[in-house]
Amino acid sequence: MPLLRDPGFVRDREDFTGRSWSRGAVEKGRPEALVDVRAAFGVLEDGLLGDRRRWIGGAEGPSVLDIEASKQACGMLYKEGYVTDSCISAVWIPHWLRGLKGALPSDYISATQFPRTFDWIQRFDTAVKTASSSSSSAAKITAEEALEIVGKGSFPELEGDVEVNDPSGLEKGDEIEVWPIDTGFNHKDRGRLIKLDGAEVVIEGKTVRGSVVRIHCPRHGFRVRKVGAAKL
Repeated sequence: MPLLRDPGFVRDREDFTGRSWSRGAVEKGRPEALVDVRAAFGVLEDGLLGDRRRWIGGAEGPSVLDIEASKQACGMLYKEGYVTDSCISAVWIPHWLRGLKGALPSDYISATQFPRTFDWIQRFDTAVKTASSSSSSAAKITAEEALEIVGKGSFPELEGDVEVNDPSGLEKGDEIEVWPIDTGFNHKDRGRLIKLDGAEVVIEGKTVRGSVVRIHCPRHGFRVRKVGAAKL
């Protein structure tokens, strides 16, 4: 990957994942990574696309399920015995890997071994190009403009509640930190807890300009701790 020669990219990925992204470290982990990727392609080939459907949701065209099949679909397949601990977030990862030169060895992961999956990726690619050609161009804004827009926005939803029997013992209004437990855990978002249930955690904080924002995170895969509490 040419990006591995970019010091800025390497530093960014190391800070995000909490592990080394040196060329040597990446090459050392490649065999195990390929095994996991092949298993994930198997989930698509024999599970989600196993009945030869054109789209994961069974509709006439692509849907959000094709973009992000994610944990729900994998959980259902796990119960049926199709999946162990390998899964994949639908189309974007295999689509990206297919176009990344040298990422997938042709004798291990290709249209030969996974014809339904590679056909599905191509269908999705074609659908995106067709939709893009008939839609207006997105407006380009700077990071500063984005901050200004977010700061002036209003909240479409009410604050919500914190479940009284939640195992965390947290209460509404507590100052908490929330962060993912797989990658990106070196950065922790901090704010006032305004909603907590089995599906979602929402905190309210401020931007560097002092504007109030709300950060929504799924409960699954994220850790929530009261500021000042002991951390595992």
